[in-house]
Amino acid sequence: MVELSTGGRQYDVLAMSNGPDRSLTDSRLVFQRYGNQYFLSHIGTTSRSRDISMSSVERELKKTTVAAGRQIETEIVLATR
Repeated sequence: MVELSTGGRQYDVLAMSNGPDRSLTDSRLVFQRYGNQYFLSHIGTTSRSRDISMSSVERELKKTTVAAGRQIETEIVLATR
């Protein structure tokens, strides 16, 4: 179990590794924020990372956010033990 915190909020995330290095101290989650909605966009560790595909809802929010001239925020959450 890894505790993540950002913006005063805390989350517990169960993370599993099938590799020899089970250290999650350099793990991170990256979220894109459109207004008050957050979408997971990337999961990464020191040895592996993966981008998460946008859902149709996120694509639509991105379009409307850009069209309205508002900024898309990126939130990075670092894992701690």
